[in-house]
Amino acid sequence: MATTTTPGGQIGRSIPRLEGWDKVTGRAEYVHNIRLPGMLYGRIFRSTLAHGRIKSIDAGAAREMPGVHRILTGDDVKRIIPHPYYGPAFHDQPVLALDKVRYIGEPVAVVLARDPHVAEEAA
Repeated sequence: MATTTTPGGQIGRSIPRLEGWDKVTGRAEYVHNIRLPGMLYGRIFRSTLAHGRIKSIDAGAAREMPGVHRILTGDDVKRIIPHPYYGPAFHDQPVLALDKVRYIGEPVAVVLARDPHVAEEAA
C-alpha cells in the first residue's frame, strides 16, 4: 500500500500559526484599524434602480459637507482613464456607471472624506 505525503510531512499534524498568539491576546494589527497621516476614507454611492439613464449627478450638498475631500463620478474617472472598463472575461463593466445604470447596487460615485462617518453620510 502506498502512502502519500507532502513536503515536510504536514498531513495530519497541527501547524502552529505565526500570528495565532497575537490574535488571541488582542495584539494583532488589522488593516481596518490602521490610521495614517492624511488618510482618506472612501464610500461608494450605489444605484437604487435596476435600469436607468444618468442625466446628471448633483453632488453639491455632499461636496459642501465639512470633511469631504472629493467626490468622483464615472466622468471623473473617464478623464483619467480613457477606457475605464473591467470584467472577468470581457472588459465591458465600467468602474463607475457611465451614462446609465444597469443593476441595483452598481457603483455610481465615490466619496472621499477624512472621517468614515462623514464619507458614509455624504454617500
